[in-house]
Amino acid sequence: MGFSYSLKVIFPRVLLVILIIFGRLTVGDAQDAVASPSLEAKVGAYFQKVYNDNMQGVYKAYHPWGGHATAITVTGVKITQWKNGKATELGSDVVQFTVDYTILWSSILHPKGTGHTEARNTYSVTEKKIIPVGRTLLNSNGKHTSDNQGTDLVHLAELAWKF
Repeated sequence: MGFSYSLKVIFPRVLLVILIIFGRLTVGDAQDAVASPSLEAKVGAYFQKVYNDNMQGVYKAYHPWGGHATAITVTGVKITQWKNGKATELGSDVVQFTVDYTILWSSILHPKGTGHTEARNTYSVTEKKIIPVGRTLLNSNGKHTSDNQGTDLVHLAELAWKF
């Protein structure tokens, strides 16, 4: 494992140094390539914190009958609509995006955090605000609501678009 990990870490950096030496990249470009997470990664990290801070509320959107969330993990972010239909790395160009996540939870029927729910929330960006527009249940091993309305996530509507 140590050798494989070392190659995964060292090889990209060596490649960047070679490209700099042969004039294909500047040092600034190389630093950006190593240090800059993508816009989707930044949004994912932001929503990981938001969902952690609102864990029980996000859980209750799907399971209003008891139990409690033990963990939430953002598993993916996809920007689905851009201004002018063209993808960029500018947050100001985002019109709509989705956040996929998994909720781990416990209840009488699922003790010790064995319950899980996979879901996707859809958000629009309007005037620097994030507006929840829908949610989709992807998979769950517990009883859940079956509607597809984002109204349960209205408490997230005050989020500012900071990207």
